[in-house]
Parts: sequence; structure tokens; C-alpha cells
Amino acid sequence: MVKDLIMNIAAMPAQSDVRPTATTNSVKIAARQVEVYYGTKRALHGIDLDIYAKSVTALIGPSGCGKSTLLRLIAGLEDTTSGHILIDGKDVTDAPPAQRKLAMVFQSYALYPH
Repeated sequence: MVKDLIMNIAAMPAQSDVRPTATTNSVKIAARQVEVYYGTKRALHGIDLDIYAKSVTALIGPSGCGKSTLLRLIAGLEDTTSGHILIDGKDVTDAPPAQRKLAMVFQSYALYPH
């Protein structure tokens, strides 16, 4: 499952319970209880994610575990079934991709809907 495979590589201590303070980076992108279903098939279940400003984050996992789906949700290219996507603390779950002011680079340009 994606939430078990997310690796956040940042200039922060290794403890998993570290939260941003005045001396650490703030949350830039967040996912809160995000779920996606394709018909009756659950693709993502209860994803909670914090990506901090000035950090490098990698989504690592086997094919079909939901990495690309999560990235497409953050970019606004797919809709969540439930949950919220936040950018700079603002809920952008229903905002179109152009209003999110971020970009996504695909392995193959043909994957972008046109």
C-alpha cells in the first residue's frame, strides 16, 4: 500500500513523529484521508501524507500500488472518491489543475490527457 511505501527525504530528523515548528520546513502539500475507487476496486485507502517545503520526496513501490494515482490526484488530473488535497494549507481537492500552480513530469508525454 502506498502509505507504507512513501519515503520523505528531507533535512529533518529521522523520527516519524516530527512535526514542523518555527525551525523546520512547513507542509507544502498534504493529503488527508484520500481514497480512490475505480468501480468497486479500491486503488487508495485512507492516505495521509505531508510533503514539506524544501524537501525531496520519493514515492517508491511495486507496479499498481497507487504511486501514479496519488501524483495525479495531487496534480488535479484525477478526482478523489473522498478525502482532501491541500497545497499551502488551502483545500484544492476540487480545484482544476491550472489553479494548483504545480507541474508534473511524466515518463511518457502520451500519458497526459489531451
